[in-house]
Amino acid sequence: MVLIGAGGGLLASQLGNVIMSSTDTSKASETGGLQGTALNLGPRSATRLIGAILILNLINGFNSNVADNPQVPAQAREAIATNTEEGIDIVPATQVEHLALSKGLSEDQAKAVAADYGDAELRALRICIGAVAAIALLCLWFTRKLPGSALAPAGESEPAVPA
Repeated sequence: MVLIGAGGGLLASQLGNVIMSSTDTSKASETGGLQGTALNLGPRSATRLIGAILILNLINGFNSNVADNPQVPAQAREAIATNTEEGIDIVPATQVEHLALSKGLSEDQAKAVAADYGDAELRALRICIGAVAAIALLCLWFTRKLPGSALAPAGESEPAVPA
C-alpha cells in the first residue's frame, strides 16, 4: 500500500507537466479542464471498483470457506449465506467470533467461522492488490503514445503577437 501511495503521489506531481507540455498553448484551458476532471473522477472510480472487487471476493470466499468447513453446522451455514446476500461488513475476525458466539454457536464453531472469515479477508485483499497491479500495468500500455519531448524546446520563446 505504501508503494501504491508513493507511486500515485509521484505520478500526480508530474502529470500536469507532461500533459501541459504535450499540448498547444492555445488549448491550455481545455487541457487543464480535462486534466482536472480526470484527476477528480479517476481516483473515485478506481476506489469504487477496487472496493467492489474486495467485497465480492470477501463474500464469495467467506461463503465458500464456511460451506466447506465440517465444523460449522448446516444451520449456521445457511444463516451466513442468507445474511451475506445483501453484503458484508469488513470487521476484525474477533468481532465475527463474538457475533457467532452470540448467535448460539459453540466456542469451537465460532472460532472456525472467524478463521474462515479471516482467510477470506486475506484472500480478498490479495486479489485486490493484484487487481491494482494489473490495472497499473494496463495503464502503462496507454502511456506508449506520450510525447518524448515538449512541443517547443526549452528556452524558445513564443512568437510575439502583433499589437
